Amino acid sequence: MGDCVNPFNPYFPADSRIFANRGKEQRFFIQGLRQGLHPKGPGPWNVALLGPWGIGKTSLLRRFAGITSDFDRPAVPISLTVTSGLESMDAFIFLLLDHVKEILLSRRNWPARIRQELTKWEMSLQLGPIRLTHQSSRSGESVAGISLLYKGLYRLWESILHGQVSGVVIFLDDAHNLLQFNPQALLILRSVFQDLQGIGAKYPLVITGPEDMFEATRDVAEPVTRFFERMKLGLFSLEDTGEAIKTPLNQLNTGISIEDDAITVVWEKSLGHPFFLTFIMRDLVNIHFQLQRHRPITSVDVTGNWQEILAHLQDDKFNIEWKNATPAERNVLLALAVKNKEESLAGTIGKRGSGLLSRLIRKGLITRQERGSYELYHPLFKEFVLTLAKASTS
Repeated sequence: MGDCVNPFNPYFPADSRIFANRGKEQRFFIQGLRQGLHPKGPGPWNVALLGPWGIGKTSLLRRFAGITSDFDRPAVPISLTVTSGLESMDAFIFLLLDHVKEILLSRRNWPARIRQELTKWEMSLQLGPIRLTHQSSRSGESVAGISLLYKGLYRLWESILHGQVSGVVIFLDDAHNLLQFNPQALLILRSVFQDLQGIGAKYPLVITGPEDMFEATRDVAEPVTRFFERMKLGLFSLEDTGEAIKTPLNQLNTGISIEDDAITVVWEKSLGHPFFLTFIMRDLVNIHFQLQRHRPITSVDVTGNWQEILAHLQDDKFNIEWKNATPAERNVLLALAVKNKEESLAGTIGKRGSGLLSRLIRKGLITRQERGSYELYHPLFKEFVLTLAKASTS
């Protein structure tokens, strides 16, 4: 087992080679891509992958990009993570265009003529109206930057890509970070790409974000929402969990198998949450490697090593999340952990807690079940908080 690789990494998106599950979403995407990029199709199909932290949005986004790359009609995937470190919409636009340029120029199968045209397009971007960025629109963003995005992609399609590829699919991970510096950012994207698609330029847009990403911009939510097909990602079923565990083990030839009863215990512990499922399996496989076991992982292995795995999870994640919460936020977390289902939230933390609740949702520590009903984001985290509550009263 010394040369074997553990296929489970909870802190990195799943590799396309070992990607499992989300079959319905993948089939839906392929169908939409096929229709949207067809010469006689109804136009590009835009998708928003929505869900809480750790649910697998980035992994599925990368899977979609892989599907696009292998598509039977030549298509180009352009993937970009929208970092919270960006300072403005202009910075994002220039970063996106530069990324488009680099990806296209890196493709080796372009004819010499097309490569020359791409180089000319690259120079036209460098000579674009960047100097005019002091001319701002009402949203506080540069008119020139937004114009450069539209004109640059329009010229790229009309003079170079049309007839060469069926489309260029733009994948933007963590698109909600754009809202930090411009609450109109999603509306701007919608306007630019809708106009491009309206003139026949095939630029489907696929983005990821939290479940409330559109609701966070209520004044523009309706036109933006109508532009995107929303795919909300949920927890894995028991069957999905089995696939998510067995596929990586088999694809990388680890020599390790797992019994069905062990999969059931892992599912019950993780509730089918992709991050926790992967964390548990990473530790179980490491333990198996260390002990050089040549037998399947059983339910006894899961339960027998559970306290060790849970302690690792608490040190590696829960303790950090707790320390990053303010004292007031910790009080809310404690109140949510100990309250009964029948207790109202207002009676537990008071009316002044609404602002704290919003902050905790943004931090991914609580989820809103329905109006006025909130829960800690996972039972394992709740168990951790309850342990702290008991320790503070003993």
